[in-house]
Amino acid sequence: MTLRILLMSLLPLLSFAQSNSKVAMPKNTQSNDKGPVELKRNALYNLDEIKVRWKKAALENCPGVPCPTFSVPGPCSSIVAAPTSPSSASVSFVPPTSDGGSPITGYIVTATSTPSAPAKRKSSSVITVTGTSSPIVVTGLTFGVNYIFSVVATNAAGGSPPITTTTTVTPCTLNTAGTASSITLIVNTALTPSITIATTGATGIGTATGLPAGVTAVWASNVITISGTPTAAGTFNYTIPLTGGCGSVDATGTITVSACTPNTAGTASPITLIVNTALTPSITITTTGATGIGTATGLPAGVTAVWASNVITISGTPAASGTFNYTIPLTGGCGSVNATGTITVSSCTPNTAGTASPITLIVNTALTPSITIATTGATGIGTATGLPAGVTAVWASNVITISGTPTAAGTFNYTIPLTGGCGSVNATGTITVSACPTPTITDIDGNTYNTVSIGIQCWMRENLRVRRYNNGTEIRFDASGTSTGTTGSPTWSGTGREYGAHTIYAHDSATTTPSNLTSYGYLYNWYAAKGIYKTGVIASTDTLNICPSGWHVPSDSDWNKLVIFIDSDADTNRLSGNYSTSAGKKLKKNHPLWTTNTGNDDSGFSALPGGTRANGGSFGGSSLSIGNVASFWSVTQYLGVSPYHHQLNHNNDNVRKSAILYKSLGASVRCLID
Repeated sequence: MTLRILLMSLLPLLSFAQSNSKVAMPKNTQSNDKGPVELKRNALYNLDEIKVRWKKAALENCPGVPCPTFSVPGPCSSIVAAPTSPSSASVSFVPPTSDGGSPITGYIVTATSTPSAPAKRKSSSVITVTGTSSPIVVTGLTFGVNYIFSVVATNAAGGSPPITTTTTVTPCTLNTAGTASSITLIVNTALTPSITIATTGATGIGTATGLPAGVTAVWASNVITISGTPTAAGTFNYTIPLTGGCGSVDATGTITVSACTPNTAGTASPITLIVNTALTPSITITTTGATGIGTATGLPAGVTAVWASNVITISGTPAASGTFNYTIPLTGGCGSVNATGTITVSSCTPNTAGTASPITLIVNTALTPSITIATTGATGIGTATGLPAGVTAVWASNVITISGTPTAAGTFNYTIPLTGGCGSVNATGTITVSACPTPTITDIDGNTYNTVSIGIQCWMRENLRVRRYNNGTEIRFDASGTSTGTTGSPTWSGTGREYGAHTIYAHDSATTTPSNLTSYGYLYNWYAAKGIYKTGVIASTDTLNICPSGWHVPSDSDWNKLVIFIDSDADTNRLSGNYSTSAGKKLKKNHPLWTTNTGNDDSGFSALPGGTRANGGSFGGSSLSIGNVASFWSVTQYLGVSPYHHQLNHNNDNVRKSAILYKSLGASVRCLID
């Protein structure tokens, strides 16, 4: 093979030697940094000798046939070099169109630095690499240095003519572009939020390709922003070339634009019902995008689902009990979406209890008619709570019956738990037991008083203002302490004058506005409170009633019941003095008529400080005057001699009782229902 190459190299010389009998062979040189070097021998060859030698060589190497001929490959084309890093570049090219008759065995790429960059460089540097195909990466380059690149194709005959880049290439730090997530949206809907791709190195972008119509890309501050409203459906793989900076880098991504609305299904609330009872109302689930539904799974037997006008309707009568988690696939539209929910079917009837109307009655009167409450599901009741004493509840045939006679007054909110059946359900209601049959009471003179139920007692809420006993007999009136009444007889006290009388505090006129009478009522002596209307030996038929019919002036026992209901710690066995330290606050009305306003009237008794009249005719005193004290008669006498009266004071919360000798003392009267 070497001989063939030698012979082929001699052919030009043979042609030249046709006119020259002697041929001077050129000097054989090779280059180094100091220039060409001449070989030691110069030879002159006779043309005839060359011909003989060539013929002999031809006969030895190609006996009997012509020797094949081949040459070096043709040149490569379309060379392009681009930096790939601060120290490398990629060289791409198109292989030769002719291999010269011998297969191409490889390519030689040469990188030669240009002397102009950097300016201080005194000589060029050359880096050579080989490869078998395009592109070929050249490494070992110097950052910031300009290079030109050439490519030579080689075969058995040697190297092709080189092809060289027309511009220099400089290794550098390449542009970069971040990764954009794939986006899916509906045609003619805005791309929200916009797609953003971070870049480095670049100073802008070239023309974007592959974006859907209606969508554009812009670059600013190292960020590519892709926005707009796509007007065409399809899958769009876009490419956005970075400009400026270094290297050939593209930002890429995919936008999928759907031509239809994605399927959606609303949320169905969980439903609980009884087996073999209709699902009422039906379950409805709103959909969008879909054009129908597939086969529903998980529904209880007897229940079905249908779709119409973007609504799934689930209806029917479940024939089995249990918890059913159903799935209904949407069809048509875009996307795989299921409507889901839960139906719980109970095997028993839930307990229910009807509503009981509020009931109001009088203490110690029968609850007539009884209260009845219808139930379903239950098989009985538990222990009732909150019923007034004397009232009970029983269950039979799906009805609770509440009956009895309440022995305590108050507002009673009762609870009766149902048993058996399904669920925790209570029957509830309210019974109001009042000690007062009416909210007001009227005396013989036509005065009307508000009433108040306290415990099992019914009291007047105001002080008495009557001037006659309830049979019409006059109660004598004293406006001076010494004058006579309308009958011309002396009043209040003294031997032979032990009969009922009344007055206004400080002899105030009944016509004064506001009158002490209006605020506090009359002050009565004990004889009037007791109903004694004449002097001398008092017969039972001579005792009258100052209170309206069916009412009476309270005894000491009545007062004790009132106070101990308000203050369970009251010492009602005490004969005199403070027997409660807290009930006074709840008995006194919260009103500025009190010198010191400490009451809250929680009981509703509404006591006001009407003061007292002394047996000698004077009014009050520092502690017993109007504004400071409320004093009330009791018909009970201590040891049959000294009657009790009960007091509330402005400056404390006590209730005090005293047994006094002077029955001619003037005090207020409150009446109590019999």
